[in-house]
Amino acid sequence: MNYVMYLRLFGRWFWLIALAIVISGGAAYYVAKSQPSIYQAVATVQVGNITQFANPRSDQLADIDALANTYFVLMKTRPYLQSIIQRAGLSMSPDDLVDTFVTNMVAGTPFFTITVTNRDPQTAAKIANAVGAEFEGLTNGSGEAKSKQIASAQSQVDSLQKQIASEQGDLTAIETCLKQTSCSDPILVSRQTELASLISQQQTNLAAFQNQIISLQSSGDINQLRIAQSAEVPDKAAGSSVVRDTVLAGGIGGAVSIGIVALIDGLNTTIRSASELPMLLRLPVLGLIPSYGRRKTYQKRLVTWLTPSSKAAEAFRVLRGNLMYIQKDRLNTNRQCYIVTSSRSGEGKSIIAANLAVSFTTIGQRVILIDADLRQPTQQQIFKLTNTQGLSDILSYAPDEDENKTVLTGDPTLDDSFFFTKRDADENLLLNVRSPATTLFYTIPDTLPIQKTEIPRLHVIASGTSNKNPADLVGSVKMRELVDHLIAKEGFDTVIIDTPAVLEVSDSSVLAGVVGAPVILVAEADRTSRNDAAVAVQRFSVLSLPVLGVILNRAKDSVGVQQTPWAGGTTQEVLALQKGSDGQRPLSDNGHNGQ
Repeated sequence: MNYVMYLRLFGRWFWLIALAIVISGGAAYYVAKSQPSIYQAVATVQVGNITQFANPRSDQLADIDALANTYFVLMKTRPYLQSIIQRAGLSMSPDDLVDTFVTNMVAGTPFFTITVTNRDPQTAAKIANAVGAEFEGLTNGSGEAKSKQIASAQSQVDSLQKQIASEQGDLTAIETCLKQTSCSDPILVSRQTELASLISQQQTNLAAFQNQIISLQSSGDINQLRIAQSAEVPDKAAGSSVVRDTVLAGGIGGAVSIGIVALIDGLNTTIRSASELPMLLRLPVLGLIPSYGRRKTYQKRLVTWLTPSSKAAEAFRVLRGNLMYIQKDRLNTNRQCYIVTSSRSGEGKSIIAANLAVSFTTIGQRVILIDADLRQPTQQQIFKLTNTQGLSDILSYAPDEDENKTVLTGDPTLDDSFFFTKRDADENLLLNVRSPATTLFYTIPDTLPIQKTEIPRLHVIASGTSNKNPADLVGSVKMRELVDHLIAKEGFDTVIIDTPAVLEVSDSSVLAGVVGAPVILVAEADRTSRNDAAVAVQRFSVLSLPVLGVILNRAKDSVGVQQTPWAGGTTQEVLALQKGSDGQRPLSDNGHNGQ
């Protein structure tokens, strides 16, 4: 799908996208304006005192996180909630208070925040500070205990140092005395050994107390909470702005609607544009017929006669010019016989066949339109004709033994609405020969139910009333002989045959195989499925039956006098591609080269 198709898709569903944007944006605006203003106050609490150290250990932060989460749970219990209410002087229940604040750790730090939401900014700040004070009160005694531990250890250190100093003096005096030769008292020797051992023990105890003091001073206290920053009264309402909410909701609504449109378009398997057809069917687009009239108002849709200056009538003239050029230049024949069909019924083939027939009469050609849709005939409705006798009666005709007996006499009440073809005496003599060369003369009735229309040079053979199998009738050799007879004997320049939908019955393919005329496939935009169109073309291709191209009915593409889109080309380029060269131009309305 190219950008043009995306633009067309957007244009087709613009109303839905705009409606979704308006509804979602309007709803968001209404909700945002109807909501009362909400204020948020934030207090910050520090856990422990590890920030005093240059390199806190990771395990300390993990312990702080676990301890803080324990306090979070504890603070949501009723006793503490009641204490907060009393501390802040609030007039609310614990159940109401618990929903007003949330606590969250700041990742990678020993801090957590207390966020309070309330419609009153002052109340929000009051609650935040009260909760912070309650946290701080949980660990007020933990610092004093640690100080007492340090003081006790220091007292032990001081006492040991004094004892060691006194005992060291005694030991020194004994050692000095023992150095003299006159002093060899065994008691002094024993005391020396005792003091040395005692001093060593005391020094060990002194080192232990000193290490304890160092450890207590350097480890920090994680079980200590203090308010790092008190909450301030907020001066602006929290939450999103009305404008931002409206724009965001409108954008989301538009995006969702575009997604829905894309989904609908993806599920749509119909032919939407002429640009799809050449690649899909490997056939040229012969014409693009714009939408005109209502489906069941057949007479009003005969635009080539009623409104010849309309855009739709011009599209049929472009189609006629393309067909005339192709028929003469590509097929190398002046015999103009076309079989018009579609993949399914209801795609506009009959009204297109009728308008195409009228367009040929406007350049002076004698045209006969045959309604070979024996199951659902419509041509008699389009041209306001009778259907008492027609094609099925011709094809089911069998010569009577009594040659003077009248067969297919027509409707006498129609006066000259029928014209009758009588064979001369020489032709009637051949009726008894019954050879292959004379098959034409004994299978075609003497009187053909050809009806005139109000349009000059246009005649119609209605479907008829025979109840025989339609496929057997149109597939008989009489069908080919009838077409040959209409061109060779009746002098019609163009024969157009309206046939049933090719995928619903076999009549079209059977008739095309018998008559040998080229087929024109009609497809309707946004109705004919791609698969149906492809299968319809394949039906004819399997039988090696020529399909000239496709007419896109109710096309949304622009149609001009000199331009019929086929892979984006002009009419001249399209026809040159069909022919295999670009050396000639299409025929003008009088059948001559446009040069």
